[in-house]
Amino acid sequence: MLIKLKEKHEEHLKFFSSQPPEVLENFCQLSEKHLEKGTVPKAYSNAANKLNVSPDTVENALKSIIYLMVETCRYQVSEEELNVTLLALGFSEEHRKILLQHLQSNLISKDDLRPLKLHTPHYKNLQWRLEALMMSRSLLNTAGECSIVIKLQLSTGYMCLSVPPDVLLHITEVFERALAEINSRHSRRALRMAPLT
Repeated sequence: MLIKLKEKHEEHLKFFSSQPPEVLENFCQLSEKHLEKGTVPKAYSNAANKLNVSPDTVENALKSIIYLMVETCRYQVSEEELNVTLLALGFSEEHRKILLQHLQSNLISKDDLRPLKLHTPHYKNLQWRLEALMMSRSLLNTAGECSIVIKLQLSTGYMCLSVPPDVLLHITEVFERALAEINSRHSRRALRMAPLT
């Protein structure tokens, strides 16, 4: 499978065609550090000074390599498919060897990611009852105290909760606000842009 990059990433990767292979090697190492530790603006300016280019050019080239790494992992491409993709992007033989070495060493398989997957319990059913104290012999206890007992059936088992009415009212208000928020324009736009899994 040929990896299809966005046009802007293809454009930014062309920066390396005019650079020696050592520069690409350094950028690959820098991209690995970027993935581990996050953005380092000082590294962009240092690299830009050495190469006589703008820091934006360095940042865009680095982000394009990271994007290529992510897409390689995402589609689990083979070495041959990756080589064809790099050839289509116009990389020389030396540049391809460097990229292949770094992209293959950073390839994470789906089996590696499986232990990291969270197994969250899922809702199945709910039962509830109102418990109220009608009368007390002691004057210290106030009559009329009540709570709602909720029995949640989850995919992992049962959970019982005792909730005072004011807390339950607060919970329902929070849920109603969340439902109203998910119907907002901003949320709908974010959901459209989110990839389906």
